[in-house]
Amino acid sequence: MPGPTVLLLFAILSIAPMYVFSSPIRVTEVVQASSKGVNIDDYSVQLVPARLDMGSASVNDTFPRQWPSSYSTLSSMRTFHYSAGIGGRRWVIWAVNNDVDIVVGLDLGSDSGISELNSLSGDYLKSDAATRQQFEKRVLALCVGNESDDVKALAEGLDHARKLMAGGKLPVVPITSALLYSTTWLNAWWPPEAVTFTDKMLQLLPLLDIISFNCYGGYFSRGDQPPLTPEEDLTVSLSWSEQTGSTLLNQFGAIRAAMRNATLPEETQFWCTETGWASTPNRPEMEGWSSVQHLRTFYDGFLAFNTSALFRPQEGWFDVRPPERIFFYSLRDDPLRPEYFGLFNASQVLAPKV
Repeated sequence: MPGPTVLLLFAILSIAPMYVFSSPIRVTEVVQASSKGVNIDDYSVQLVPARLDMGSASVNDTFPRQWPSSYSTLSSMRTFHYSAGIGGRRWVIWAVNNDVDIVVGLDLGSDSGISELNSLSGDYLKSDAATRQQFEKRVLALCVGNESDDVKALAEGLDHARKLMAGGKLPVVPITSALLYSTTWLNAWWPPEAVTFTDKMLQLLPLLDIISFNCYGGYFSRGDQPPLTPEEDLTVSLSWSEQTGSTLLNQFGAIRAAMRNATLPEETQFWCTETGWASTPNRPEMEGWSSVQHLRTFYDGFLAFNTSALFRPQEGWFDVRPPERIFFYSLRDDPLRPEYFGLFNASQVLAPKV
């Protein structure tokens, strides 16, 4: 007869999602799970979204109920496109009808995102009253553009979204754009508290309800960030802790400082719309930099990070708030790009790497 430990393990596994595990099972607590979400990559968005009720999850699921290596609910996502290219419409419609919070991405394309916004508006207006209520409840924000530096196109798209919303043709939700952490938008990077917004960013600010940046910490230094040694660079790039030093937290601090220096209202939110670590390199880098081990380390830091606890950036003299929301990039690998930032392998079956 199995002992108590075996029976307990059997009971846990009997209600856990039937994922195909490719590594030993680890259970990690997710701190402030409701403030964390995942980006739906271009591989995943081509799959039919599916997730059965708790206790019934199966290998047919394409979106996990729990964060991998955790029993905490994965309750929010972000898409990149709506009708453009491979689109994301069915994921958006599925999310709002299945109680999954979503940041709806609108691709700028060649018309400043106007056709994308009109397509979303058409679906919203065709919906019945109950579905419209779900849109209002589950859409966290409209995100016009991703990592674009075209201020004119962004301004036109953001303005069009606001006009549609004012006319009752879109759900009344915050409007934002996912900007790349770069000198296009930020003057200098060090020390974090001296950072200010560029003139381009100051032009966009009146059109943004939420300040959103894609921040990858030191990942893209790939071990080449003088005066740090490659080993020191790796340590601070993987870290989510101010005690050990963290490139990512310094980026968060720099954005908060720029917001403060721009005298934005205290209640203005900052969202980190992308962060992550790759398991496989796609360009030259320090040996071992992109690896499953380092992806797991960075992911564990993400799960443990407290988005409600103040922290102090390096060389800082005041505490700052973390982002109110953070979205991990990405759900699956996308071998066609090629990108290997996924929490899961590129497969319809949910096969986690972490």
